[in-house]
Amino acid sequence: MAPSRGFSTGMRLIRCHLFAKPSSVLQTRRSHGSLSSAAPAEFAALSEVEAKCQIYLSRSLDPYVNLSIEHYLLQKSPPQSTVLFLYIDRPCVVIGRNQNPWLEVNLPMLAESASKSLTTGSLREVLLVRRRSGGGTVFHDEGNVNYSVICPTSQFHRDKYAQVVASGLQKLGIHQAKVNKRHDIVLDGGEADEVRSDGPSASLPQGPTTGPRTRKISGSAYKLTRFRALHHATCLLSSPNLHLIHQYLHSLAKHYIQARGVESVSSPVANVNLGTEDFQRAVVSEFAAVHGLPEGIYDALQSVQGLASGNDWVGGLVDEGLTAIPEVKRGVEELKSDAWIYSQTPQFTVTSSPTPMALLQGAQPSKTLPSSVHISLEARFASIISGSIMTSVNDEIVKVENDQLVEAIGNRKIQDIDSWEDVLRRVEGFQSHPMTSRIARWLDMMLGR
Repeated sequence: MAPSRGFSTGMRLIRCHLFAKPSSVLQTRRSHGSLSSAAPAEFAALSEVEAKCQIYLSRSLDPYVNLSIEHYLLQKSPPQSTVLFLYIDRPCVVIGRNQNPWLEVNLPMLAESASKSLTTGSLREVLLVRRRSGGGTVFHDEGNVNYSVICPTSQFHRDKYAQVVASGLQKLGIHQAKVNKRHDIVLDGGEADEVRSDGPSASLPQGPTTGPRTRKISGSAYKLTRFRALHHATCLLSSPNLHLIHQYLHSLAKHYIQARGVESVSSPVANVNLGTEDFQRAVVSEFAAVHGLPEGIYDALQSVQGLASGNDWVGGLVDEGLTAIPEVKRGVEELKSDAWIYSQTPQFTVTSSPTPMALLQGAQPSKTLPSSVHISLEARFASIISGSIMTSVNDEIVKVENDQLVEAIGNRKIQDIDSWEDVLRRVEGFQSHPMTSRIARWLDMMLGR
């Protein structure tokens, strides 16, 4: 679409002298009639641009790419600038920097989605992602938009840009949208089918309800450095997976893991029933108004090749092409690695008895194991550092079994164990033990991937 009236005189293509780069970096290409995204060379030079604000819209659906572009902007954008970055991800579960995937996520269900994807050739595999910021676990899909704001740490306030988004929603007719005391955006009151979540974008239908309900539609996470602050969040708009999200975020091991780190908080959530383009346009408009920028920037970004700029701002469309930038490429490789996804997990213990907190919540002992079996495994950074499996009241037998067990599994990465039965069958005391298969089945449920 063409820029709005009164805006066109303030918008221009960025010229090479701003970047001290050859003019060839500004020659972007059309592909199948669509506008090209920013070239890596011109995007990489943005740290030299003294614009007050930067605004980017991602055309990539890859969460590893989008988070790596975001991290690059956090590290490289000018220290006094404020950046708005909007992106949409394909279906994925995103855990916080200090969270435990075995505690937060139904990993066997994710593995099943991957298996179905390989069998059918579809892209419905639900990815597992660990982001670089703190906070709880969320579910992303094409029905919600992620917004990210990067600003000077001295100007950071948890509510400021949540309120910008809430104002944009209100102007789209979502008059109930407001920022609560937890810095979440919620729908205040109204009648709806209540859903429960283990994170800002998770849900479990609880049946029809009546009367006013407050439902979360957006929860935030943050990362602060000495000079730069990152606030990013996801907003539920029209997720087609609302009825499935709880299943992905319901770990079978939840009642049996005692963990350090951050655990997600459950909240009622709902879609706001808006289109992603309307939401993005509204957020860009509100962001522009807060920073004294002209109207029509969103449409301008959609209608130019490469990057565009105006007074005090620069922006454009971005995509996977930015992985040509070495820092972005390294970021994607890190986020995809098991060393990041699993081995960053804080220390935890899994036991065959429910944790004290789980018992207070009414959890019952596992039906997979008899009461005579007691299991305790401790892991740090996903490496097993100690463990015991007690199947006998005979202390001598228990000691022998556990010495053999520690030798077999000590320092092994949990994510590298494909079959606990294979592991246990290598332990002399469990090779022909009648309980080995049941113990292995329980461990596969608790610590599978």
